[in-house]
Amino acid sequence: MSDFFERIDSIGGDLRTTFRLLLDDVSPMSRGPVLDLYHTYGQGYLDEATEFISTMRRRFPRAEDYDHSLEAFGDLVVQYARLSAVFQKTLDYRSLRSQSTALDTVSGEDYYVQGLMWSYLFWFNHYNLRRFFRERVLNGSFPTKDYLEIGPGHGLFLADALRADETRAACACDLNPKAVAFAAETLERLGLNSGRVELVAGDCLARSFPVLYDLCVLVEVLEHVSSPATLLSRAVTLTKPGGRIFLTTVTNVPFVDHVYQFRHPDEIRRLIETAGLRMEAECVERVYNSPESQNAFDYFGLCRVDSVNGSR
Repeated sequence: MSDFFERIDSIGGDLRTTFRLLLDDVSPMSRGPVLDLYHTYGQGYLDEATEFISTMRRRFPRAEDYDHSLEAFGDLVVQYARLSAVFQKTLDYRSLRSQSTALDTVSGEDYYVQGLMWSYLFWFNHYNLRRFFRERVLNGSFPTKDYLEIGPGHGLFLADALRADETRAACACDLNPKAVAFAAETLERLGLNSGRVELVAGDCLARSFPVLYDLCVLVEVLEHVSSPATLLSRAVTLTKPGGRIFLTTVTNVPFVDHVYQFRHPDEIRRLIETAGLRMEAECVERVYNSPESQNAFDYFGLCRVDSVNGSR
């Protein structure tokens, strides 16, 4: 770890301040994944960290709010470790239903989302997920002008999509009005909340949409619903023939708001095949530092829609 600290200390500025606060104070448990990211990607990781930290400074312009968001990430790490210990006794999400955390209350929704945002810099799997999205999806050789995101949450992926193409038109739909408000605030503070994006609080299963989309994105959504097949089928009907769906989910990753438990990546592949989608690229990564017996994976895949069923 010494060479990492020597490097960030030599760079200084917000990079040093943020990593020192995180690893020395807020979440020493995060030293392992951060060090592995640095050793895997080297200067590229520090360059992306500098960009990400700048984004988060704009998202949380008050110093106390910025520090608070880092504290939320630290709490997220601790709560995940605690829930994992409970989960490993049964390997069943139902064993978590009696658990409660500081992150699962209505008042804690924003706190949880703030912590989750930082995971895309500090968690190995989430960092790679966002890299896949930016490099393989947004910069793919297929049209992505009309963009739909179901469950935008913190708004980071929506912001990436808008920044990557200034002509891209986007729609984002979430059941939770608070999530929509949080994503809208993210876009506004990043200077991206323009006429190009429509943010909708509502049920995408019941709501009609004015167009079909080139790209439909579902990042960490399927595990939060009781019927992933129903939601994915709806995404297919909202995507143009020849368009793409980018989806991510997990197997055996416990948290209090995870509803549907995929137990193996093959279940996700069968779900995709049953929906009539053709896989173009996928990545399956074991969740960092998880026991092999837990069978915990992050899954992200890019699929092509060859036909449309139903109506928008």
